[in-house]
Amino acid sequence: MSGKEEIREKLKIKRRYFYGVRREVADGCIKDNFLAAFSSCDSFFIYNSFSTEADTSAIINALVSAGKKVFLPRTEGENIVAAAYSEHMKKGAFGIFEPLGAPYVGQIDVTVLPLLAVNNDGFRIGYGKGCYDKFLKDRHTLKVGLGYSFQIEKFSADAWDVPLDFLCAKREYILMETTDNKKSNKILYEIRDMLTGAAFPIMLQLIFSTSIILFADYNEEPVLQVFVLVFGEILLAGAYVVFGRQNGLAAYRRTVLGEKKRAVGTADKRALYKTGEYALWKGFVIGAVSCVPFVVFQFIQCVAPNIVCEFILKYAFGWAVYPFIVISEAPSVGNLSPWLNFIWVVIPVCIHALAYYMGARGEKKRQSKVEEAQKIKDKPKR
Repeated sequence: MSGKEEIREKLKIKRRYFYGVRREVADGCIKDNFLAAFSSCDSFFIYNSFSTEADTSAIINALVSAGKKVFLPRTEGENIVAAAYSEHMKKGAFGIFEPLGAPYVGQIDVTVLPLLAVNNDGFRIGYGKGCYDKFLKDRHTLKVGLGYSFQIEKFSADAWDVPLDFLCAKREYILMETTDNKKSNKILYEIRDMLTGAAFPIMLQLIFSTSIILFADYNEEPVLQVFVLVFGEILLAGAYVVFGRQNGLAAYRRTVLGEKKRAVGTADKRALYKTGEYALWKGFVIGAVSCVPFVVFQFIQCVAPNIVCEFILKYAFGWAVYPFIVISEAPSVGNLSPWLNFIWVVIPVCIHALAYYMGARGEKKRQSKVEEAQKIKDKPKR
């Protein structure tokens, strides 16, 4: 017996012993999650459940009542076709009631598939006929599986298997993607979010470098040079505090909202990927990303000095370049290595991370107070 055959037999037994109130509750939750996620779609191709499969009758009735286009599978030889749902049906080859109408070949928004098992990459194990895989070939439709949590198994997919896009279960709504796609998409979403968070700090670097810090370059008084330089660095640090707190606050709010969306079942990929949600390491990374332009030009200047990079560093990133220029002008110091300028990256990165943490912490406390106030308000008066 092959690996898939063993899984088929094991899951048939598990489903057989999953019955009664537990099954009714699970099917009700699956129906609610499905309708919450896909009620905005217009056309559905959905299997007509039988035996121990996740129930679809309530979903079909709800879709029909809502005026949606509903199609059910009908077996024709080794293949299945979609036909419009109607009250007049006949039993097919496997004892399942099938519609009698003409085959439908138009666009279908959502296809709901039966399954015995599914893996974390979204590939399903059916009954071994491959009918649905052949039906889905070259079709552009959202592929949704209905199942129970115990049906998630580890197995390898065959070359002809078509993966699900989503799995709708009792407590969760799972985005199913192949491992490589899931990782690359999640990384892409996070990069976009971090670039957005780093955009304002990068602009601030340019503004403060050109308008404040470099003012010292046009004054020969050492005391005034140092004063302007320190004042400019303090303003830049303060700006990083402001934007760090704002990024942390926004990240915590997205965390709370994402948890609520995942609890009710959502197709929002940002919520499913937890994009932009709070994690302390992101505070460091956003700060580091804002320093990338400086790091690139400074590295080039260190390995291949040129007048273009020197100009850009001085007039766009004076916050990191000018401190050591001022220090090197002291008679007892002399010229310093340009590699030392990288030290200044630590300051904005750490300031942003600390402010990011404080912003999230402050928002968490604020929301806790709001919840407590709401509980007191809702508490019945005696």
